[in-house]
Amino acid sequence: MIIIDISSINALGMLILILSSAFIVCLPRRYATIPVLCVMAYLTQGQQLILANFNLYPIRIIIIFGWLRLFLRGEWRLLQLNIIDKIFILWVFASLITYSLLYQTTQAFVYKVGFVYDVTGLYFLFRCLIKGIDDIVNIFSIMAILILPLAIFMLYEYNTNINMFSYFGGVPEHGEIRDGRIRCRGAFQHPILAGSFGASMLPLFSALWWQKGKKIISVIGIVSSTIIVVTSSSSGPLMAYITGLAWLGLWRYRAYMKYIVWSSLGLVVILGVIMKAPIYYIIDRIAGITGGSGWYRSYLIEQFIEHFGEWWLLGTKESAKWMPFYLTDSNDRVFADITNHYVAQGVNGGLLTLTLFILIIVLCIRTIGSTLKQFSACQPAQQYLIWTINATLIVHLASFLSVSYYDQVIVAWLLLLSMISMLLDKHYAQTNIRCKHSS
Repeated sequence: MIIIDISSINALGMLILILSSAFIVCLPRRYATIPVLCVMAYLTQGQQLILANFNLYPIRIIIIFGWLRLFLRGEWRLLQLNIIDKIFILWVFASLITYSLLYQTTQAFVYKVGFVYDVTGLYFLFRCLIKGIDDIVNIFSIMAILILPLAIFMLYEYNTNINMFSYFGGVPEHGEIRDGRIRCRGAFQHPILAGSFGASMLPLFSALWWQKGKKIISVIGIVSSTIIVVTSSSSGPLMAYITGLAWLGLWRYRAYMKYIVWSSLGLVVILGVIMKAPIYYIIDRIAGITGGSGWYRSYLIEQFIEHFGEWWLLGTKESAKWMPFYLTDSNDRVFADITNHYVAQGVNGGLLTLTLFILIIVLCIRTIGSTLKQFSACQPAQQYLIWTINATLIVHLASFLSVSYYDQVIVAWLLLLSMISMLLDKHYAQTNIRCKHSS
């Protein structure tokens, strides 16, 4: 007998879910991402349906109705898989297989099936809904307006230490305080995740400044994303935010990027020779300026490398012994606090999963580079849009050094991947791309 428990959803959460589910089915394609983004930003994982032993969080519910829309309208038929899509599928199923073999329990398998459902459902939903540059600009504009209330709520949380999203459950009413500053999280599971989300939005909103009639929306988005980063009071998002700003600043020097990249790599090599500690301890040095647990993150990378033999095949259940302190889950299993998304790939899925994940990133970087070349004859607004997508990718890659994504922030990452994959589609691979004019 299948049991459905809705006791953890309150009236407001149910209303938002019902409206979002209806809108994603009924709205025109160019607006169909709004319900997904709204659920990501404003509903916590405390709101959930329990179907048998499977937890249906708000994002999982909206995926169901999103795919219902795709099948009812036949929009899924327009999707043609490219190399990024195929490697993405391999990465997902490698993660499922290795994790299941590592733990060999039904609970572990069900957990990873949920992961497969989340990431493939969201990624390919976005792939079917995003068909061109105009769709990307539209999403940027939507997000700039959508996160304004989130920024206001987090600013209120910062000044009162009352998280309004605690009404939905899944997040505490009062945030932790570090060095006299409240670490705000909004609807996210952790302040670093909230701040990483805010940092990743900054480059996208800067692109709107170049789009006709979008300057006010651009300012709203930039201010909102900055507030989210600042109120999270976390060094990781702050460094990601600064990294995004630095990359945007390189726009006017884009013709010299080859020399800048090689010079940067040379600097890394020199630092590796000069520094007494390994190069990844630069994270600790930076944390000495910005604050945060930089030593822990550096030491985690060191232990990950030193214990290669333990995790390379399927991952490891023994990460707790690597670090000076550990966490305990609901089943009393101990494990290290994996505050690094790259390390998490290896710990939970072995070398194969980590390699496929890195391959996705490499393909994305190559796609953006080739697209920039194709758009070289276009108006600056078109070129800068692609540049900001690249900057957003860089921000996420920087954020991965300070946190492993595990809640609804994954939506922002998958949205970006789907945009980059769209750029690789046959329509944009042609050499005779027609440039769109904008001021």
